[in-house]
Amino acid sequence: MMATKTSTRRTKPTPPPPSSGIAQFFAFRINRLKIFKNREWGAGELKMISFVSTGDEAPSALDGLLQTSDPAAKRKILRDASRQMLSVKEFIQVDEIRDGHVLTFGDSGYALYTAMRIPVSLNWTFLILESDEDLVELGRRIDTVVDGKDFDTFATSAITLLAAAATPQLTAAAAIAKFVSRAIPQVLVRNRDDQVGLYYLSLNRMEHYPNGERKRDNVPDLSNNVRADYSIFGTTYPV
Repeated sequence: MMATKTSTRRTKPTPPPPSSGIAQFFAFRINRLKIFKNREWGAGELKMISFVSTGDEAPSALDGLLQTSDPAAKRKILRDASRQMLSVKEFIQVDEIRDGHVLTFGDSGYALYTAMRIPVSLNWTFLILESDEDLVELGRRIDTVVDGKDFDTFATSAITLLAAAATPQLTAAAAIAKFVSRAIPQVLVRNRDDQVGLYYLSLNRMEHYPNGERKRDNVPDLSNNVRADYSIFGTTYPV
C-alpha cells in the first residue's frame, strides 16, 4: 500500500488593520490604608469619601458660561457645575475597624478615578470619618455645600476672576474643585473626633507622573493618623 502525501498550502497571516490613532487610559487607585486610631472605644464603622478633579476637563454645565453676561445666570451655572462635579464622589464603608487596622484592596487596588485621557493634573480629597450615618445621608449633606452663604461668597469672587481668564471654563472648573474639596470636610465633620483622616493631594503630570506612572506607599494624612498606599497608571496605545 502506497502512502499518500498530502500537501498543505501555507497562507500568509492577515496583517492587523493600520492604526487610526493613539488612545490613552488613566487610573488612580488606592491600594492600602492603615488606621492608627479609629476614634472609638472599640471597633468602629468608618466612612470614606473620595473626591477627584483634574485640570484639563470642565463639567458640561459650564458650557453656557461664555454665552451670558448676567451675574445671576453665571452664578446658577457655577452652582449647577458644582453639583455636577460633586456627583462623581466615591464612597467606601468598612465596619469593625479597630486601632491599627490595615485595609487592603485586593491585588489590583480600588480605582477611585479612571479616564480615557491622562490628565495634566489631578487633585484628590480623601476624608475618613467615624460615623453611624448611612451613605445616602452623608451624600445629601455633601450636596448642601452649594446652597450656603460660603458658596455665594465663592461664586461672587469666581465671577470676578473669570472676567480676566483666558480659559474661563477651565478656570471655573479649577476654582469649583478647590472650593468643594475644602467644603466637604467642613459639612461632614460635626466635631473633631469624627475625623479619622484627611488627605489633600495635588499632582501634575510634568512633575509627578511624566511617564504615566507613580506609586507611593505609607503616605501620611494631615493628622498623621492614617497611612495610604496609592498608585497612578497611565498608558497610550494604538487604535
